[in-house]
Amino acid sequence: MDTGCIEVVVGRRTSPFTRILRGLSIAGTALCILFAVRISLFLILGAVIFGILIWYFTQDINVDYEYVYVEKEIRIAKIINKEKRKEIASYPLDDMEIIAPFASHRLDGYRERVKMIDYTSGREEDRNIRYGLVTGGRMLLLDLDEEYGAEILKQIRFFAPRKVFRD
Repeated sequence: MDTGCIEVVVGRRTSPFTRILRGLSIAGTALCILFAVRISLFLILGAVIFGILIWYFTQDINVDYEYVYVEKEIRIAKIINKEKRKEIASYPLDDMEIIAPFASHRLDGYRERVKMIDYTSGREEDRNIRYGLVTGGRMLLLDLDEEYGAEILKQIRFFAPRKVFRD
């Protein structure tokens, strides 16, 4: 069965720490510019430093993960600010041991002995669509929703029916 390519894009939640640092950097830049005009032009250096901090903290403030299923392989990419796409990893499903909902008892034996890699949205409300895929000594955490993720699960089940659980 030729499936072509199935893509799922999951938006990652921005951490509160990054938002706070970004806000402080913007406020620091504004204060330095305001005081530089009134007190000293030396504060322009402070404004430049805060400007660089703003640029640094806004580089990866909007991160999305893209899961692509192609020919018995799951490829993970990171989309930064909806502009840059960076290929993170590729996992062949020949090495897959199991895929199940993350809260399932079937993953209990793997939780302590494998390294977990989180490619989810990070939102609490998305916990019911979170799946754990164990392959090559790692557990990938993926958000596979009913609309698009179900198609990926269907194709993996077609390839390895005894390794896919939806309980």
